[in-house]
Amino acid sequence: MNLSPNYPMNAYVQASLQTAAPTADPHKLILMLFDGAIEAVHSANEYMLDQNYSEKGRAVSKAIAIIGELASSLNYEVGGEIAASLGLLYAHMTVELLNASIDNNPEDLSHVGQLLTELRSGWAAINLQQTVAESAPEPHPQQTVTGSYGKV
Repeated sequence: MNLSPNYPMNAYVQASLQTAAPTADPHKLILMLFDGAIEAVHSANEYMLDQNYSEKGRAVSKAIAIIGELASSLNYEVGGEIAASLGLLYAHMTVELLNASIDNNPEDLSHVGQLLTELRSGWAAINLQQTVAESAPEPHPQQTVTGSYGKV
């Protein structure tokens, strides 16, 4: 697999991201960041296996930069404990990427890729739940549940 920056598919993906980013809503932008980080980790793994260490370093740096953007987008005042946990997880992933790069350990890269994929799935599910809730019809006034159980 050719993952060089001049590879046509990489150029297409880069152009696609640059076109979509200015018009994407904040939720979609976060998904795009997850996609970019996952792709960078995958590329780093491929470069590591090919022993192309300079490109591996660039891919790891890109993944770390994107994870840094994800961390900087956290709102600790509104997100509370969840935001704090995500901040710690992003810090952990950054350290794990650095160690994976230093030790040339593909298992650590795969672990970070798994974590990012799980976070992306969770984030995507939030949007799906909001879409379903927003598209649900308003309850008819006669169908409103009164909160009583078994009493008429």
